Amino acid sequence: MREPLIEIKDFAVGVMDNSIEKVIVKWVDLTVPGNCIYALVGGSGSGKTTLGLSMLKLFTPGLYVKKGEIIFGGRNLLELSERDMQKIRGKEIGAVFQDPLDTFNPVFTIGDQIEEVLRTHTDLEETKRQKEVIELLSLSGIEDAKRISSYYPHQLSGGMRQRAMIAQAIAAKPKLIIADEPTSNLDVTLQARILELFKDLRAKLNLTIIIITHDLGLARDIADYIAVMKEGKIVEAGEASAVLESPEHEYSKELIRASGI
Repeated sequence: MREPLIEIKDFAVGVMDNSIEKVIVKWVDLTVPGNCIYALVGGSGSGKTTLGLSMLKLFTPGLYVKKGEIIFGGRNLLELSERDMQKIRGKEIGAVFQDPLDTFNPVFTIGDQIEEVLRTHTDLEETKRQKEVIELLSLSGIEDAKRISSYYPHQLSGGMRQRAMIAQAIAAKPKLIIADEPTSNLDVTLQARILELFKDLRAKLNLTIIIITHDLGLARDIADYIAVMKEGKIVEAGEASAVLESPEHEYSKELIRASGI
């Protein structure tokens, strides 16, 4: 395995439900190497999204860290202030979410919102920022990028919005991208194109990408490594070929059967 980029150690997340504590991420240990695509796979309620967003220190109201560490760049992210995390989000760790229409601000153009990342995290002057926006959109597979940069989110198709969100995520040249169900709202053809884009960007930008998905077939098509989650625990993790060809846990076998792999 390559050198680790992010390490999660004995990590647990809890929530209070009618004065009763429930642990929804249960003592997870996970090491993600640099320059790889790592898939977190599991069904609804498995804890995969909570685990992924924990790496950005983004928690749904009511959730709290019981214990553990998330080590990135030699720092335990869980010990950082919100101000320090704001410097990391976007600059060192980017994010791609399931529905860009819910994430983009509807009153600003796509170009404005990508430029805001550059304004916040780089020292580029305005003319260079605007040029970089066009280059980022082009790199993300959007044709006629200059024209599209002037569009508002609702004017783009689902596939183009997702590409625009990827452009925004890579704008400050982060080391890590966390993508939460990035293709679940797209048809099969667009899913394949977005997956190819992720693989292409990983190679061009030396990125590490963590993809959160319920679809083991998707993980097969893109991931170097897979971790399977069930009921808040990682029940199996390793190289994708090993997990898919010789699964050890019964839940992994169930997911493989269900996906028809």
